[in-house]
Amino acid sequence: MLVALKKILTLPVASLLDRVEVDSKTQSRLWILMSIGTLLLSGFFSVIIVLGRAPIISELISDPLFAKRGLVVHVDLALLIWIYAFLCGLFVLVPTRKNGNRLLPMGYALAVTGVGMLVASIFVPSAEPVLSNYIPVLDHPLFIGGLLFFAGGVACTVFNTRIIPSSNQSSFTTNTIFPASSIPGFRSAAVILLISLITFFSSWLVTPMGLEVLTYYELTIWGGGHLLQFVNVAAMLSVWIILLGELLGKNPISYRVSAVLFGIYTLPLLAAPLLTMNGTGDLLYHWGFTRFMQWGIFPVVTIFVGIIVTKLVRARANNELPKQILRNPYFGGLVTSMLLTIIGFILGAMIRGSNTMVPAHYHAAVGGITVAFMAITYFLLEVHGVPIPKGRLKKLAAIQPLLFGLGQAIFAAGFGYAGAHGLARKSFGSEQHIGSIEAFVGLGFMTVGGLLAVSGGLLFLWIVVKAWMNRKNSPFQSNP
Repeated sequence: MLVALKKILTLPVASLLDRVEVDSKTQSRLWILMSIGTLLLSGFFSVIIVLGRAPIISELISDPLFAKRGLVVHVDLALLIWIYAFLCGLFVLVPTRKNGNRLLPMGYALAVTGVGMLVASIFVPSAEPVLSNYIPVLDHPLFIGGLLFFAGGVACTVFNTRIIPSSNQSSFTTNTIFPASSIPGFRSAAVILLISLITFFSSWLVTPMGLEVLTYYELTIWGGGHLLQFVNVAAMLSVWIILLGELLGKNPISYRVSAVLFGIYTLPLLAAPLLTMNGTGDLLYHWGFTRFMQWGIFPVVTIFVGIIVTKLVRARANNELPKQILRNPYFGGLVTSMLLTIIGFILGAMIRGSNTMVPAHYHAAVGGITVAFMAITYFLLEVHGVPIPKGRLKKLAAIQPLLFGLGQAIFAAGFGYAGAHGLARKSFGSEQHIGSIEAFVGLGFMTVGGLLAVSGGLLFLWIVVKAWMNRKNSPFQSNP
């Protein structure tokens, strides 16, 4: 009888496991669709932010919480959901051993539930906006639960056999969609993501509950938030390699060189959770993660920029680049992403206090990541059997990364210029004080750049939606 009962209890589990062994491309399409949908929502809320900062118009907004709630939603959709949903869409295409897809449907379901909870929490009157660094939040269980659900979904997607290097590296050249040298970057991103989740948990454990709400979230998020930037950059570098590989028509960088560079990039971060051992109010916690950010990212990124520029120059000299390369979205996305990243480094080095130079820095940095992801989307559409149709849509796809990148660069430059002349960050509407003509001019440029960037983002969404609508097969069907 016990044996029969055991069979009855285990049968649904076995049946479920058999059914969830799904095609990686299907899961990739689902994650990409989620990321693009959340980017659309983020763009909507970014209009609110731009108008809340614009001269004259900002004076008409009497309730600063209106723009602050929009800021929380915008930042979390643009910096968390869009980026990590897209990363999952890329990561599931990394070659894996058998049964590497078992948790993917559950991960996606958790993530969708989390996003729904985040959006629903906007309509909760008691959800107080907290503009903490890296991850602004609405102080309400529904919003926090949404973040946890989404994090759980991402964890189920990236923590599987794909994270483990294969002893047979030759399989990459025959079984992967991406260049072999891009794979270490995706694995690096997954490992650092695991470290960041451990850091978030340990920070939560050691942070006292009785603190003022902004201080509590600031301390809890500070460490893990810094590490998430390393995840973002690792993913961006892998995308750079893929774009370069498409331009050159071959694996552009030695797998060994790539693995060594990403190893150097990742190894110091293994000690990051230890910075919480004295508590989140200790100088070690704040100072340590600040130093990680200052010195941990730009050296390896600079090396990759040098390698990529050298490869492009040599290919140009040898006539190995595609004809009309300036009309190629891969080239536009790659170059624009590198330029925005460099601008982000420069603005970051200029930060002196809490002013709008800080958001100018991370808007440039995140803009570099976003435009790289936009460019690689056109490649992924082809992978999923939905290529951009030739003609007008193809031409628009070529200029779209340039339009978005130009807008983001002007936005960051204007915001940074206003910050250099004393404009405080995290102030909106009637509480924003423009004390100089320089700050006014900076905000004017910021507004123009923001509108250009939004236009580039909307153009991207229109191109992608148009391509999906013109597809021959359903996006939820596996391609042969």
